[in-house]
Amino acid sequence: MVSFYAKVYEVVRCIPTGKVSSYGRIARMLWAPQASRAVGYALRGLRHRIHDPDYSDIPWHRVVSKEGIIRVGVQGEEDLLQVELLQTEGVEVGAPKYRVDMKKHLWKGLSPEEVGELIEQLELLKEAATDRA
Repeated sequence: MVSFYAKVYEVVRCIPTGKVSSYGRIARMLWAPQASRAVGYALRGLRHRIHDPDYSDIPWHRVVSKEGIIRVGVQGEEDLLQVELLQTEGVEVGAPKYRVDMKKHLWKGLSPEEVGELIEQLELLKEAATDRA
């Protein structure tokens, strides 16, 4: 069985450059509408793993609150990193509250069928890795 965090990472990898999603939208795509906080926990530590090859391809910075507000943690360096990464991708981030225009930059997300396919692929990869071990 694939972990919830692995599922979150796989969906977040699908968010295209210049677009954002919200914690709640990711949770709903994973059939766990009450798990937006868990999505946040899954992404929280990734800003410290930017150079880790297992996690460096996960665009954690493209996930914001449903209002478009950047809430990585305590206001400070982490927030500025997310702002900088988004701006580098062409996402306009307003000040002073670091808000993204969700009407302009919102990614519509994956269909239930697409999510099902992603998870099925993850499970096959995990099974293959287990068989090799």
